[in-house]
Amino acid sequence: MEKDKQVAFLLSRLKSEDREVSDDALLALADMGPAALDALPALVLDLNDGDPSVRVIAALAISYIGKTDATAAAALMKATEDEDSDVRGEAAYGLAMINCEDALPLLIKLLRNDVTDVRQRVAEALGFPAYRCKEAIKPLTEALHDEDWVVRMFAAQSLGHIGIVVPSVFMPLIEALEDENKEVVETADQALGRIFKAN
Repeated sequence: MEKDKQVAFLLSRLKSEDREVSDDALLALADMGPAALDALPALVLDLNDGDPSVRVIAALAISYIGKTDATAAAALMKATEDEDSDVRGEAAYGLAMINCEDALPLLIKLLRNDVTDVRQRVAEALGFPAYRCKEAIKPLTEALHDEDWVVRMFAAQSLGHIGIVVPSVFMPLIEALEDENKEVVETADQALGRIFKAN
């Protein structure tokens, strides 16, 4: 199948009501890599679809194929303001997947979002290579005290990744070893191990 026809076919499959079909199409687009960049205009339009599930899939697809693309970054940054929390969360995570360094201030702001799912995705996203910097340490340290244990776990995980290049994060992680949730404790312990091994 010619590339253009393949992309068009996969875009049509993304909108299937069968989640397995849409997921397979998403993975196929991701496997195509830069060859699927022709799909970006249609996916950006899908971010304005009336159906939130379509917007979520579009955000996911853009994050898989839009690496280093300015159009993808701009579309995902706008999508972090979507009225649907699932779309906001996937857009935030997508910005990390495409290594959009300019999104750091926005992600830090979203880490204080009222919606738990959004904070979870952002706490995980801040561990990606583009955000392993001192600026992310304070908000992630604050997130270690979030009411949601998943947010705390991802904050510990991300601090562990940052600690490879900024070793000073080990103190907040040591405190996280006292967390009431065993998943958070285990993640903090693993993060500390990763930091000590790297330094």
